[in-house]
Amino acid sequence: MKIRAEMHVNGEDRKVLLVAKENETWEHLTLKLAAYILLWDHRPVPDPGMNNPALLGQEFRPDILGVDFAGNIALWAEVGRTALHKISKIAKRYREARIFLLKARPQEAKKLRRDLQEQEVPNQERIEICSFADGGYVAWESCLDESTHVTGEASDRELNLVANGQICMARLEKF
Repeated sequence: MKIRAEMHVNGEDRKVLLVAKENETWEHLTLKLAAYILLWDHRPVPDPGMNNPALLGQEFRPDILGVDFAGNIALWAEVGRTALHKISKIAKRYREARIFLLKARPQEAKKLRRDLQEQEVPNQERIEICSFADGGYVAWESCLDESTHVTGEASDRELNLVANGQICMARLEKF
């Protein structure tokens, strides 16, 4: 399973190939593409390998990575299911990084926020948990295929796109 996307977003062209890893679902791939586009201005790297200099010695890797000019981790993004243990370690280890978690549905995002609070995960104020507003994920997913062409504009909280000839406008909620 894969998504090969050709994109023209915020006035810039990019291509990305997302290939499902072991146990990754279609939903995970579509969320990863959404996070990539939402974080467009951060020059995100999807599925960075463990040979990425910023990840040397790290037992985890993000779905989406962003580094600063010095090569330090500035953005760590996870989509879909993510273990609380992993989030906790990342929040402790990368105190300067933006931690962005994207869920498909609001109830999933609310549950994750509650779980983080119950587990007393450190630095929660720096952990952004977002989800598509009600029905937004279904609309997003319905526009995608293994070969996807995307044009439009995006910000950290909105997608205003045409994907495979279909208008796709989605707003994120923050939890």
